[in-house]
Amino acid sequence: MTKHRTNKLGLRPPRGISPKARHFYKTIVDQLIAEDRLMEIDKTLLDILCYTYDQYIETCEILHNEGLIYISITAANNEVKKPHPAIKMRSEAQKEIQKILGEIGCTPKSRKVIFSTPIGTSLNSPMEKFLAGEKEIRDN
Repeated sequence: MTKHRTNKLGLRPPRGISPKARHFYKTIVDQLIAEDRLMEIDKTLLDILCYTYDQYIETCEILHNEGLIYISITAANNEVKKPHPAIKMRSEAQKEIQKILGEIGCTPKSRKVIFSTPIGTSLNSPMEKFLAGEKEIRDN
């Protein structure tokens, strides 16, 4: 039986992920907790991140073992080289990982925005201004 270490928020890696994905989870969570940028409500997003990272790792291993190209035999008994389907899966997982990492402040671009703005400080977006009841002034 594997014992899962918990952090001060009690967050644990999701079940059924690889040791690499588990380590990834711990690294991300520990960093976000150290920076006081994580809440318990973020658990679902972190779980999705780890499952997607796990899929990314698996597709990388498949491509490493099987190669980027496979040969398909047509009805006329001709060989046709095709890109491995795992290439697309890997690409989709990578995009999803980058998207989620951006949402939680783990990319250089997102850190610039998140860490330059103290928690509770408005970013003064048009939506925030609208919700606050400010009227937009337009030049005609």
